[in-house]
Amino acid sequence: MAYIGQADLEYFLGVATVFELFNDNNAGVVSVNAVNQVCSLASARLDGKLARVYTGPFPVTQQPVPDNIKMGTLLYAKALAYQRRPEYVKQYKDAPMKEADAFAEELCQAREYIPDYLAQPTPANVGTIVSDGSPRIIADGPDGANNGGDY
Repeated sequence: MAYIGQADLEYFLGVATVFELFNDNNAGVVSVNAVNQVCSLASARLDGKLARVYTGPFPVTQQPVPDNIKMGTLLYAKALAYQRRPEYVKQYKDAPMKEADAFAEELCQAREYIPDYLAQPTPANVGTIVSDGSPRIIADGPDGANNGGDY
């Protein structure tokens, strides 16, 4: 299930850009099959990144789709759509894919959250308890002060 569709892609990239990227064989129309394939692949790519950290169901079945999931999917869709045209690859190189990967990594590292994903608890990697098991030593200071009172 794709999280985005042609209308989302047109809003994100612009109608003219989507037309240019998906006007296969200069037919004068957007190839709906190609758009759907890119949207589906972008959704799968984001799922693959997030599923290693998040425990909610993937693909996400919640409607409407959470905004950060939609945003990550749009970034991957942009990168995949640009790969369809050599002139875009030449101009942008791998920057769109790096941008999408960086956003997905922000979600995985819990520097960004998916607050509107109802089935998902906070990511498991948000923090942990750190304890020092070594013995505590009370050392008197040279001025006679004792630092043992704060234990």
